[in-house]
Amino acid sequence: MLSHYLGAVGAPTVCRLLPCLAYGQCSILHKLLSNSLPSYSCQQTAHSFTAEAFADVRPTEWRPCYRAVLVDAAGTFLLPSEPVSTVYLRYARPYGCQLSDEEVLARFRRAYNLPWPGPLRYVGDARPFWRRIVEHSTGCRDPEVSEAIYQYYARAEAWHVVPGAVEALQRLKAAGVLLGVVSNFDTRLRPLLHDLRVEGLFDAVIVSAEVRAEKPNPVIFDAAVETLGAVAMTRGTVPIARAYDPSSPVSVNPNLSRSTLAQQQQDNHHRQQQQKPYPMSYAYPPYSDFGPLVSGNQRWVAGACVPDFGPLAPEHVLHVGDDRRNDCWGARDAGITAWLWGYDVRSWAEVADRVLLGSQVDEYYDHLADAI
Repeated sequence: MLSHYLGAVGAPTVCRLLPCLAYGQCSILHKLLSNSLPSYSCQQTAHSFTAEAFADVRPTEWRPCYRAVLVDAAGTFLLPSEPVSTVYLRYARPYGCQLSDEEVLARFRRAYNLPWPGPLRYVGDARPFWRRIVEHSTGCRDPEVSEAIYQYYARAEAWHVVPGAVEALQRLKAAGVLLGVVSNFDTRLRPLLHDLRVEGLFDAVIVSAEVRAEKPNPVIFDAAVETLGAVAMTRGTVPIARAYDPSSPVSVNPNLSRSTLAQQQQDNHHRQQQQKPYPMSYAYPPYSDFGPLVSGNQRWVAGACVPDFGPLAPEHVLHVGDDRRNDCWGARDAGITAWLWGYDVRSWAEVADRVLLGSQVDEYYDHLADAI
């Protein structure tokens, strides 16, 4: 009878029910099937089902796949509010620029990829670098043009947060996952995050202009791991999934292409820390429920997800970015798992689900990707 029901509701719904099936939640499955749950459209890539699928799972059985998540800023977490060519022409046309939008965009891309004479593009406020970009893109060498454009991109109105990012990161933070920004950016980034009211989401902000290393140089990722490692040993993080065990419902298959595991988790150290009290609430919003399994805004449940105060290793960390060379290759050279935004993951809800649930949602999201 079960196979008959599964065949009737269709593949997308079956994928959505995988977390329930993995944990043997027969009552949930029966209820959903009995109510004739309609198939979900494969185009709904932003759908998130962590809390409802795991509502009845015992807290002691739940483990995320990573203790920390790093995100790229521009292009992944933040997007420009207007096309680059529109902004450049608005300031350059009063100075005689007659180029079209398409010409400015093409020239901008060429200028951005030109070799820079120094070892770093973003040094301090990076004004020399951006002045060259503006001059090559518009043909205007008047310093007032480049300065006006530079000041525009220093304002919060020039940027917006990618839809769904704040909610997904709040879920991760409330679950005990540390969050950080790793970005090739100049000294405008921190004020921007503050003005956009998202600075409080992150436990660390690593800016290339400050650490004097740019992605794909693994040094910038090493700095992020070191910074978050100090936070982990002070405040603790959520404990992560065990190495793959086919008989364990909370383990994750290490052969999965999008779920690289922390196989070197220090189990001995974790057992020694089982009795250490959780020192402080650090979730955002300002209560700490350690994930979707602890309901009612309770700050602590005995035996549920005892925090891990162990050292943070690169294999405990995930990085999400939109540049294959800078983000993926750089992170992997530092020993960090990397997901390419727009390819490996297509929504922030997917990022949160994959981090918190691992292989239990891989088939669901793979099915969505195949349907797009």
